[in-house]
Amino acid sequence: MRRKAQKKRKSWGASAKTQIRTQLQKDERKAEREAKAAGHVEAAMRDAAAPWPKTEAELGDYIRGLVTGAHTYGTCVYAASLSATATFNYVCGTLGMTGFQASCADFDVIRRTRGIKGPFILLKGEDALYPQFNLQQRLREAILGWQPWLGEQAEKLLAEKTHAHPEVEAHWRQLVAAGNLAKKAKAFRKKTLSDYATKPPTKAARRRK
Repeated sequence: MRRKAQKKRKSWGASAKTQIRTQLQKDERKAEREAKAAGHVEAAMRDAAAPWPKTEAELGDYIRGLVTGAHTYGTCVYAASLSATATFNYVCGTLGMTGFQASCADFDVIRRTRGIKGPFILLKGEDALYPQFNLQQRLREAILGWQPWLGEQAEKLLAEKTHAHPEVEAHWRQLVAAGNLAKKAKAFRKKTLSDYATKPPTKAARRRK
C-alpha cells in the first residue's frame, strides 16, 4: 500500500510539472506573438543598430516605440540597451564629444550600471584572433598596475577585522606586500627619471656605457 501511494504521489508530481511546463511554453509563445505584433522581434532587435537622434523629439519617439506594446523576456533586454545607446549617441552628438570623451563616458556607464568600485578593463574575445592583441599580457599588465590600489583596499579590510577566513586574510597580506613593493618601484622609477632629466649623463659616462 505504501509503495502504491508513493508511486501515485510521484506520478502526480510528474504530471503537475509537465502541466506547468506546458503552460509556461504556451504563455511564452503567446508573448512572442503579441510582441511580434507590436514590432518587437528578439533576433531583429539584437542585430539592430541604435540610431543617432538629432533632436529630443526624435529620441523620445524612438524610445516610446521601443517600450510601447507587448514584450517578451528577451526583447525587454534589447529595448533597454537600444534606448540607452540611442540616448548616449544623442548626448555625444549634441555636446560634440570627441571619440576619446565618448569612450571615457562609455566606460563610466559600465562602472555605474555594474556598481564597479575599483579599476577594470574590457577585453574582446575577437581580439584573440590576432596575435598583436596579446590578451593574456594585457590582463597581466592591468593586474600589475592595480597592485597599489589592491594593497590599499586589502589593508583597509585587514584593519576592519572582518574575521575573514585565514586563507583570505593571508591573501590580503600578500596584496598589501605587493602593493607596497609596487609603490616603491614606481617612486624609484620616478626619481630616476627626474634625476636623469636634471642631471643628464656626461659624454664620458655615455662612452663608458
